[in-house]
Amino acid sequence: MNFSFLSPTKIIIGKNESLNLYKHIQKNSSIVLYHGASLAKESVFKKIIESMSESSKVLSYEITSGEPSPGSVDSAAKFAIKNDANVIIGIGGGSVMDTAKAVSALVTNGLPVLDYLEGVGNGKQVSNKPLPFIAVPTTSGTGTEVTKNAVISSLKHGFKKSIRDDDMIAKVAVLDYSLTMGLPKNVTASSGMDAICQLIESYVTKNTNSITDALALHHSKLAVDAIEKAYHKDDEDARQVMSVCAMVSGLCLANAGLGMVHGIAAGLGATLGIPHGIACGLLLPHVMKFNYDHGIYKYADLAEVFYNKKFESKDKACEMAIYKISELNTSLNIPKDLKGFNIKKDELETLSKASMGSSMSKNPVLVSIGECHAFLENLI
Repeated sequence: MNFSFLSPTKIIIGKNESLNLYKHIQKNSSIVLYHGASLAKESVFKKIIESMSESSKVLSYEITSGEPSPGSVDSAAKFAIKNDANVIIGIGGGSVMDTAKAVSALVTNGLPVLDYLEGVGNGKQVSNKPLPFIAVPTTSGTGTEVTKNAVISSLKHGFKKSIRDDDMIAKVAVLDYSLTMGLPKNVTASSGMDAICQLIESYVTKNTNSITDALALHHSKLAVDAIEKAYHKDDEDARQVMSVCAMVSGLCLANAGLGMVHGIAAGLGATLGIPHGIACGLLLPHVMKFNYDHGIYKYADLAEVFYNKKFESKDKACEMAIYKISELNTSLNIPKDLKGFNIKKDELETLSKASMGSSMSKNPVLVSIGECHAFLENLI
């Protein structure tokens, strides 16, 4: 077996570690800190900036809600260029960190970001080393703090694509789980199910390897056990577990890839604007059933760790793994299907074509556009 394993130079995990960001930055740096609107209202935000401002110049840039678009990313990059930034920090959810990560590459390689996007750009590569990028997640979901790509979406043009390069991976990823305390329930559910989906998909992808298998199997169990406590009780220990599991899901997807869930979720986001985490949670048990029906029995391993028991057959174990995720969705108020999104049958062909990206290509079962169309028709 030949494979490589990519991860950030340093991953730091701990309560209030966001207040120590200055320790990972050279003195007299010019920092642009990208963040969301909600964080700016918290007292910790001022403390983070003050702690770095003692030794460096720090400017903040607020990212509007929603997935990064080519226009919003280019505007964010122009701000960094105008202010001679030499360090980029992203503190926020996946969209904030993807924006910041893309900016780190664009500052040294030139705009627009569209030129670099896989499948829709003109094939331009990230040839110059990006600026140092530090990632600080405030949700437990995408794992983008440890991946080498930034996802950019255009609802107008119907795409959700990545700018990608090994050197785009964060120099430092700081998991300060205290920043996830008090997250709204809907964000906890959608981001958490995205992480669980990434762990499960990376465990069965056709590109899996022994390292990602071990990480995904172990942390799938931890995340499934923790997410309801985080959702229903805002439990601090559960928040810490989910932060780690989300990060590990990023390591797994970066090194093994994903599958049909993320393929279709990308299509749903690109063409209809359906939130990514909700789409992933909703689709996961249905895709597990699809893959199992086509001979994928690796889900049996997941059932054994979920329930801490052996089952009488692999078939029973796979069925119980699917049941576990379905029950989890119910507990987290994730929809069971796509009926509530008013998707028309005549939209399915476009949606199916938009789903056939890099994630779909790594699904353990080959999926045609026609099969994707039929799968979606059963959900609407």
